[in-house]
This record gives sequence, structure tokens and C-alpha cells, in this order.
Amino acid sequence: MTTGYHRIVREFLSVDERVALLHAVIPALREVQWEPGRQGTGYDKHALRDGLPEALPALLQRSLDALAVEAVAWDCYLLRYRPGAYVPPHRDPTDAKPHLRLNAIVQSSAGAVLSLNGAAIELAAGDAIVFRPDVVEHAVSAGEGTRYVWSVGCVYEGP
Repeated sequence: MTTGYHRIVREFLSVDERVALLHAVIPALREVQWEPGRQGTGYDKHALRDGLPEALPALLQRSLDALAVEAVAWDCYLLRYRPGAYVPPHRDPTDAKPHLRLNAIVQSSAGAVLSLNGAAIELAAGDAIVFRPDVVEHAVSAGEGTRYVWSVGCVYEGP
């Protein structure tokens, strides 16, 4: 994979998966503590490693398969971007191993646009992007409503 690597997967999340996330997982998470995102710009994250509701373990496996590498370690989050939340341009720090991530739009928000290396990437609800967050500069502009993103990442052996 090169520095500018990314791959868009249209309609990665099925309607049933989006409904499960929006109507089962997200309401259940209202009762738990969300962690602030690393950038401190208004987005939150919640780890979803264990105890996934029915149908989501299959989504997790499909997400890991879509990364198409032998994961050494992985994580799974639901990201919540409240109105006005954004992520400034950055690269994610990692140890010596390369990092790969799949982000899929569960619920979009007007105005929220992902940029990779300064180029806007148009993603509709259900679409996913696979990219190297350790080498690709990425950012998200502020949106008007609440946006949710299914995010699965891994580190792996390789270049």
C-alpha cells in the first residue's frame, strides 16, 4: 500500500446493519460513558469489542475481512460526531507496525465531509472507506447534525 492508498466500498453497511446500529446499539449506549476523541474537537467514541448485539459479530468479521490483511491486533468503535464536531488534518500515531482502518457511515450529517490528503471523499450512509490512517492525512469537517461511524482498525505485519 502506498501513502495515498484508500479504497471506497459503496453500500458496505446493509440497511439491516444500519438499523441495528441506530435502533439497538446507539440507544443502549446512551446509558454508558462515551470517551472523548483524541483530537478534543467534539467527537466521541465507544469501544464495541465485546457484547455486540445479534447480527453485528458478522459485520465485525466482514469488516476485518475487508481490511484484507492478517491483523496482529484490532479495535472496533462506534464514533459519534455531535453537531459542530470536526477532526483537524492529522495522521494517527502507531507503533512500528502499519495501521489500516475501515470507517463506514451509519448516519450521515449535512456538511460533514471526510478529506484524505486534502481531497474531499464523498460518502453516503452505508458507504465505507478503507485507508492507512498512520500515513494518510485525514480530517472531517463540521456537520450540522449528529453523525455516526462504524470504525474497525488493525495493525499488521508488513510495509
